Amino acid sequence: MAAALVGRWQELSFEGSALKGNPRGDPFVRPVYVWTPASYDEGEQRYPTVYQLQGFTGMAPAWFNVR
Repeated sequence: MAAALVGRWQELSFEGSALKGNPRGDPFVRPVYVWTPASYDEGEQRYPTVYQLQGFTGMAPAWFNVR
């Protein structure tokens, strides 16, 4: 049985200036998904961070289609 995550997902965006005007016309604003624990907005506690970026042909929203 999987444990439930207590917290929230946020979809933010990141503008990659290196991608602006690229020859393929790929979007230069990309989604970034952030999960914060329930106590994140309370007090001044610091939290560790893990970054994971999708691969060359991947799409970050597909991560949420996994069961």
